[in-house]
Amino acid sequence: MSVVGPIAKSEDGERRRQGATVRLENRPELRDTPHMNIAAIKNQMLGLPTEERMKLIDLLWDSLSDPEIKLRETAWATESERRIEAFDTGKLGARDANTVLTELRNSLRK
Repeated sequence: MSVVGPIAKSEDGERRRQGATVRLENRPELRDTPHMNIAAIKNQMLGLPTEERMKLIDLLWDSLSDPEIKLRETAWATESERRIEAFDTGKLGARDANTVLTELRNSLRK
């Protein structure tokens, strides 16, 4: 069994997420459809039942290559540590969330 992100994948194609087993189907009719734009995909995705959307998340996650995932996770970890360090040393200040959201709403009304 190999682990890809939060999903454990066995040799027989089963995927396990948080203790549940999800069997993903090979559906060639979906692979052979013409390319759709993001808006059309989003509209179709939002019409799916929750279980189907969870399967879609698994498929998208699996479509990313390991180097891409590791690079992205490493970049986020590095950035998070940089921000924590800046905050801890006083180089990065903090603002009250309600104040920031009020200012943002007001700027969008203009």
